[in-house]
Amino acid sequence: MSNATQYLSLKDTLDLFSKSDDSLRAKIQAHLKQTKHKFIVLDDDPTGVQTVHDIFVITDWGKDWIKKGLSDERSVLYILTNTRSYNAEKTENINREIVQNIVDVTKEMGINYSIISRSDSTLRGHYPLEINVLQDELLKTADVQISGHLIIPAFLKHIVTP
Repeated sequence: MSNATQYLSLKDTLDLFSKSDDSLRAKIQAHLKQTKHKFIVLDDDPTGVQTVHDIFVITDWGKDWIKKGLSDERSVLYILTNTRSYNAEKTENINREIVQNIVDVTKEMGINYSIISRSDSTLRGHYPLEINVLQDELLKTADVQISGHLIIPAFLKHIVTP
């Protein structure tokens, strides 16, 4: 038995990620609709939204806009915060306000949700500030205990191919 590591080529790796199972996608969408579950993505950088499609995007996190976004039939609400351009104090205040508004609106609408942070402005010192603020505010306002953070970098151009 060989202990040699096997690598996929970049092409094979990208092919794996691009394969689509429409029946599985339909089952997931039906489950999300049935459970009234929404994914709310907070992004600190306006270029992040350019990597996705078929989502509802807002740049104003007031309760009316959040309600409008969560009323949309799609399962993802994308909130562009642009916090990468602010100092730590303003960034913290924005994230607290967003969570408070999300909690209020989702309670009112009877919607289940998951918050996903695309805060990746580590060079500006906002990591782990933003996810810690989200965690703290969710505990305070919704009694939601976060058990961990997943950090998922994507540096596909750095994949080594033998």
